Amino acid sequence: MNTQDKKAWAIEKAGNLKDRLDDLLKSSLVDPEKMKELTAHYRVSGIYHYSFLNSLLIFCQGGMLAHGFKRWQDLNRHVKKGEKARIYIFTPAFKRKEDAETGEKAEYLAYFLLRPVFDVSQTEGEPLEYVHNSPDTANYSFDELAAKVEALTGLPVVVKPTGRARGYCSPTEIAVNESSNNTDRIKTLFHEAAHALLDHARDTDLARSRKEVEAEAAAYLVLSFLGVDFELSREYVQAYGADSAQVDRMEIIKTADRLIKAVRIQPEGEREAA
Repeated sequence: MNTQDKKAWAIEKAGNLKDRLDDLLKSSLVDPEKMKELTAHYRVSGIYHYSFLNSLLIFCQGGMLAHGFKRWQDLNRHVKKGEKARIYIFTPAFKRKEDAETGEKAEYLAYFLLRPVFDVSQTEGEPLEYVHNSPDTANYSFDELAAKVEALTGLPVVVKPTGRARGYCSPTEIAVNESSNNTDRIKTLFHEAAHALLDHARDTDLARSRKEVEAEAAAYLVLSFLGVDFELSREYVQAYGADSAQVDRMEIIKTADRLIKAVRIQPEGEREAA
């Protein structure tokens, strides 16, 4: 395949992946049962080091746990003989540019490349050790997560009585019900943080049902990625049908990704793919 053919293939492949991702989001983000299926594989921790978007791309291409050829070797597994790449992700390509004034060279993102990865079903070798979070208790500190959410949103997180509501988001604060346990507080924190990042408090034109779908979907994606077990809220289940056509699926993904990057501890020296 010559250079021109490779470029045409990459453009067509990238477009196809975006279409498949959009189809996945259309069917999943507004259906509680499909949402649970979509996020089931994030309940295994200690494996993925991709961005949330690439994790979704792996899922929509039929993958569960995927790595590059060399990474599988590092885990004492190898790609089976005869297996062909069928899953692709986007990886960033960086270049160095010299500053005209200082003469110093700085790295910048130049473009994204398609890179093949292999699903665990395409490999063999030593068994993988999965680390499962408890279904009853979140292995995270609410206070630590709240501090990171404050830094991301610019809003103070306060724990106080909120009546029957688990919490709320206003233009001036994120409130979480003081009666909630740790897991419930964390879930509410992400839900209300999603409202803040989506600017729902100021947008009076959007229907409340749509706001609840978008915030709950983003929160549930983050919780699933972190391995925290939590049921979808009643408001989400009641609202998803009414506003399924209007829900902004890509904004949900972007919001979940921002929250994940804000609260996730990145291994030292590791650069995350796109």
